[in-house]
Amino acid sequence: MFTGNFREASAQSQEIQDISADTFEEFLYFLYAGDLRNEDFPVQELLAVADRYQVTDLLRLCESKMLRNINTDNAESIYRIVNS
Repeated sequence: MFTGNFREASAQSQEIQDISADTFEEFLYFLYAGDLRNEDFPVQELLAVADRYQVTDLLRLCESKMLRNINTDNAESIYRIVNS
């Protein structure tokens, strides 16, 4: 995407519209620090970002955190996220 003949290779900036600023900050923090900055951060959207950019360590961390916090109120939504 950032190399070759894609327009992203020559652009000064990239706009990512479908990720909240808070989630992207947490994602960048993980890339540099290897851990979450905020342990209470809701990981559902972060899981999707980790999957999109193929950051396996973050993906596993999010899945593990979601499964540790599973209960009757969120079981169905977690199942759908993990199996999508």
